[in-house]
Amino acid sequence: MKAVVFHGIGDIRLEDVPEPTLRERRWKARRDPQAKDGASVPDAAGV
Repeated sequence: MKAVVFHGIGDIRLEDVPEPTLRERRWKARRDPQAKDGASVPDAAGV
């Protein structure tokens, strides 16, 4: 499959990459009862 691959600043290429595979896993998700929305999650800008 084709993918856009980041190699560095100003170096972005379209390349052939292997097809991703799914592995069966069992995940346990825990819900935070106090989390109402994404407002309490800091973003990448640190705001």
